[in-house]
Amino acid sequence: MAQSNFQDVVQLNQATLSVLGERIQLGADAGSKSIVFAQDPAAASAIHLAAVNATGAETIVIPDANGTIGLITAISAGTTLASNGQVVLSNSNGISFGVNVSTITASADYVRSISAGTTNATGNQIVFSNANGVSFGANGATVTASVAAAQTVVSSIGVSNIGNTSGNTGLTNGTIVFAGIGNITLSQATGAGNSATISISGSQSTAPGAIAAGTQTATSGTIVFVNSNDITFGMSGSTAITASFGGNLITAFSQWAEFNTNNSISNASLSIQKFSMPMSLSCTELAVMLALSGSSNSSGALTISVGIYTLNHSTASIASSATRQISWTSGSATSASSQYGGASGTQYRTIPANFAMAPGDYLMVFLMSTTNDGTWRAFGRNGVNVVGLYDGVESKYWLDGTSVSSTASLPNSLVVTDTGYARTGLGALRQPGFIAIGTY
Repeated sequence: MAQSNFQDVVQLNQATLSVLGERIQLGADAGSKSIVFAQDPAAASAIHLAAVNATGAETIVIPDANGTIGLITAISAGTTLASNGQVVLSNSNGISFGVNVSTITASADYVRSISAGTTNATGNQIVFSNANGVSFGANGATVTASVAAAQTVVSSIGVSNIGNTSGNTGLTNGTIVFAGIGNITLSQATGAGNSATISISGSQSTAPGAIAAGTQTATSGTIVFVNSNDITFGMSGSTAITASFGGNLITAFSQWAEFNTNNSISNASLSIQKFSMPMSLSCTELAVMLALSGSSNSSGALTISVGIYTLNHSTASIASSATRQISWTSGSATSASSQYGGASGTQYRTIPANFAMAPGDYLMVFLMSTTNDGTWRAFGRNGVNVVGLYDGVESKYWLDGTSVSSTASLPNSLVVTDTGYARTGLGALRQPGFIAIGTY
């Protein structure tokens, strides 16, 4: 700007002091103590206030256009208000302040502490360490964790004294070795992750450990079954041992067959007699001695049922039975068994049977029933009249006796203490004799 006289550029009227130039400046330029009012387009600002003190230059600048100076009169934090002087941002509670040129910066330590077990971490950095099969990582801002496959660990192993166990019992630690003995075979297959599969297999021995007979024991070699005492051994299909008994068989057995007396048949009553079979007998028919008397012009029938009972202490159970009916019509021909003449008189009468009896105790039970005419008598044992119970043996043991009441059929079982099984009286010991006939 060219220099002019003062009176040419400054005008004063009653209300206004005007300067006709583009700039009013008091003092030096910006950077020293100065006040500048400018309309010069080349000026940095319209108004410039500057001062210099011990700490350096301090400047207030008003922008060219649309500029505003905003003055902060106070700053409050919490319950405290700062209205003058210098405001200082102090580092505390993990927050640190700074200045970058004209920018205030702040940084914060967000994690104050982390506890794990009995330990507390309060530093700026927390580290997750891999341990006990757990591995840590980070994906962006996410902490990740992975667990290794579980490994089963046997802390101790052992055997007990239960079952087929030998050696020392109890538990042990360390290395355990399985050993196969006898016909037991062990095998092992290992896999990933220190895994293993143990297989146990056993084969059946074809030879017995031992066989004992009498006072001797065979523990090895070939066992031979020797034929003796009428017992013959064999083998079927090289797998099954067979045995047959060829001796001590009898072809007949008799009980009270002296036939020295005869007694009238008690119609529909049981005759019960105990007998002991000394040897084995396969009975095919039973013979009894019976006598029929009456009139030649009569007709009638006699039904004979017989049962074999096995004994099991106080109970007798029927094992086999047989029945035959002898009938006749009028007629005197002795050669015709269907007429009175052929059926009458004292004769052996047989009952077809199929009784297989081994040595032992049995009951033979007879049931005889008559119809129409004719009188029947059975030959056999001549007994005394048992008048009563004295010592009670009659009610405790299997003795000859009769049924108290009449019956239509053979019972399936008898009990030795049954009150319907009488072992006293005249008829108890008067039993029909019989001959059990087998095959030759």
